[in-house]
Amino acid sequence: MFIGQFNFLDATAGLRIAEGVQITNFVSIVTHSSHHSIRLLGRAYASHQGEVPGYVRAPVEIGAYSFIGPHSVVEAGSRIGKGVVVCAHSRVRGEVPDFAIVAGTPATIIGDVRTGDARLLAQHPELTAHYAAWAGEAPRKEPEHG
Repeated sequence: MFIGQFNFLDATAGLRIAEGVQITNFVSIVTHSSHHSIRLLGRAYASHQGEVPGYVRAPVEIGAYSFIGPHSVVEAGSRIGKGVVVCAHSRVRGEVPDFAIVAGTPATIIGDVRTGDARLLAQHPELTAHYAAWAGEAPRKEPEHG
């Protein structure tokens, strides 16, 4: 695992970071959000008793060998699958499937890492067993055009 500099990792509602994850620099991972609650309650937020309306509290999960690009935000309740690439300056909210490449605000799927992985493994076939050990499958080969 690699966690770079100047990150904010909030684990108050639960944070699971699997093996091999790379979190670059200036990334925020939050498991709670009170901004709706504070607007609703104003000054009463500090002394409010009981359930707080609008308060979001949910765990975040980041799957094995995923990459979180710089200046990205992962919001409460998000689940990022294994082998995912989150491009720089992305805002992740919700479910990201295994092997997806996501980008944008909000982050949307723009590709599949297995395409590039297949090209690399074609150059280094001796690494196929290592890849399959964590990925659970061989990478997808690009369709041939002809």
